[in-house]
Amino acid sequence: MDLFQKCLLFDAALQAARTQNGLFHSRAIAPAASPVVRRKGRELVNLGSNNCLGLTVHTAVKAAATETIREHGTGSAGHPLLTGSSPAQLELEQRLAGFNGTEADEKACRAAGRLEQEGASARPVVFPAVRIGISIIRVILMATRTEEQLNFAAGRLTKVGTEQGVI
Repeated sequence: MDLFQKCLLFDAALQAARTQNGLFHSRAIAPAASPVVRRKGRELVNLGSNNCLGLTVHTAVKAAATETIREHGTGSAGHPLLTGSSPAQLELEQRLAGFNGTEADEKACRAAGRLEQEGASARPVVFPAVRIGISIIRVILMATRTEEQLNFAAGRLTKVGTEQGVI
């Protein structure tokens, strides 16, 4: 069987699946972030949501989000490693690091803050993104950087890491 015959067979199978509604397609559910949703009039338990605690529809969370949007806008204007972070984002990172009270989280946040002061951008990665007590500092070294820039960043990482006791 040649390539064109294989393509025709695949196309026929694809068309058959479409007519039998056997292909994945986006389905409208409402409300999208709820633990229980409605689709085509049926009530369904939403097992695919990232909203396992139901906080996206909690009235206090929605009120706080509305106030934050009023005060700070709707986005960060880009990735923090490229554009920086707002004071509100940095405050939240610090508060979240202290939430678990782990020394590793606090060290990672302090070290990332010191790196910023030294002219190198990094982000602390803390629980729940990593296991409690195993925090990391994320840096991105891209191929577009010059050798001079990479040496600068490596020097700052070494200086701050040693100073903060993380390396």
